[in-house]
Amino acid sequence: MNILHIVTAFKRSKSDIITPWMIDLLNGLTDKHNVYVLASGYGRIHKKQKMKSVKILRFNYAPSNLQKISHDYTINDFLKRHKNYYLLLPLFFITGCIEMYKLIKAYDIDVITVHWPYPMFFIYFPIQKILKIPVINVWYGAELKINRKHDRLSAYLIRMIARRANENIVISSHTDKLLKEAADNIETHIIPYGVNITELETSNKKKQIFFAGRLVERKGVEYLINAMDYIDSEYSLYIAGNGPLKEHLQNIINRKKMENRVYMLGYISDKELKQYYRESMVFVLPAIFDSKGDTEGLGMVLIEAIMRNTPVIATGIGGIRDIVIDNITGLFCEEKNSRDIAAKINLIINDSVLASTLTVNAHKHVTDNFSIEEIIKRFNEVYEKADK
Repeated sequence: MNILHIVTAFKRSKSDIITPWMIDLLNGLTDKHNVYVLASGYGRIHKKQKMKSVKILRFNYAPSNLQKISHDYTINDFLKRHKNYYLLLPLFFITGCIEMYKLIKAYDIDVITVHWPYPMFFIYFPIQKILKIPVINVWYGAELKINRKHDRLSAYLIRMIARRANENIVISSHTDKLLKEAADNIETHIIPYGVNITELETSNKKKQIFFAGRLVERKGVEYLINAMDYIDSEYSLYIAGNGPLKEHLQNIINRKKMENRVYMLGYISDKELKQYYRESMVFVLPAIFDSKGDTEGLGMVLIEAIMRNTPVIATGIGGIRDIVIDNITGLFCEEKNSRDIAAKINLIINDSVLASTLTVNAHKHVTDNFSIEEIIKRFNEVYEKADK
């Protein structure tokens, strides 16, 4: 089967750390299928790329110095910060649609897989209507937090997109709930991210606490920074990632005079990321419901930490509950409660038996539910169903 994946962002180079789970998925699918990716252009990156057996085509929608809408931020976050880029959106969708048509014709595509169907719907829908190719949507959660009263058009589009697809995949039980609230009587397949399962690693832990992720409101990073007030001064916090709140978070660190305890790492390589996971005493994801009502769709960083033998603490909300079972595979902390976050961190760093028990349990849970082999098998089952 020839399968096309439409994405907003995709690895720009081998060292790029974005969406590593997608690379594993697509490479695994090439055992049975020919896999192609259509992604938006970024800067001067070459239009055609290949990563292992996956062919990648990028559509250029503007001069290279203006191709910034995706990859470093979500499209929505970028446009909020740079409103003049709204002028490029028509070109973004039109060029994407044209390149998609060329790709479908050139490679005789059998099934289209759309990641982030809202807003990528505007790229695939005109072509799908003409060519009648089966469509599988993959929903991540953030795009489903729509205020139906004040944004009726978006709510209508999401219902229509879900109902017109041949199949709908959601990444967690939380995202499944959101999609079914948005579109009644929709059949879904819950298929999370997949990871390559390895034995638990042994590593020398340092007196450090770690967070990795996009610096946006729903991650709740400021509550983790404030939690450092209640943790032994010998421990440091390392924050990896970029995002619109980076300057705000650095200002909090400066105001609290924590520059020698809390470090903003910005973008780091995949190799560096894995090393921070290995060396940290604990990984913390203090997610919150943000001002739009959005929160974590799953929390892949938790799985990445678990696979590096690092115990995890997270807020028990959203898709996080599919990974963290309180006091079994990790610890829950209270939302927006820095004192409770600190209390849970102190529990782990002061109790090596607890830390070890949590990581062993978590590794088994991930092995049973998130192995890349199982995820690939479930995707293949959906493809077979959609292509009938």
